[in-house]
Amino acid sequence: MIAEPANPFATPLEISHE
Repeated sequence: MIAEPANPFATPLEISHE
């Protein structure tokens, strides 16, 4: 999994692999 900043919403990359 990629390292991403702590945010309440999933990043486009997160949504992409979901």
